Amino acid sequence: MKTSKRALTALKGSIVKWNDIVNGDGVDEGPDNCPLCMLYFPDCDKCPICIETGEICCEKTPYDEWEEYFKRRRKRRAYDSKSFRLAMAERDWLEALYKKLVRRNKQKARGNA
Repeated sequence: MKTSKRALTALKGSIVKWNDIVNGDGVDEGPDNCPLCMLYFPDCDKCPICIETGEICCEKTPYDEWEEYFKRRRKRRAYDSKSFRLAMAERDWLEALYKKLVRRNKQKARGNA
């Protein structure tokens, strides 16, 4: 299945969000400031992350550990070495997924040409 431009744009927006968090300028508000959640929630099964992991709510991604680290805080910022490491892991995971999906789209386009 080819990933839509809309989904790739939202994924890129999520990468920007996490890059801002890594740089100390951003905050995680869960689905309230996630471009992918804004596009897919509550139909999470259509989200590229869910399609990749088979799980909803970014389970089986580095976000699991980030969320556990902050427990019930609504606005989460990277403020110490562990939270920066966790934010980088989520950003890097999303970047890898983006590259994988773009590569897959290119392969499918060549196969259909």
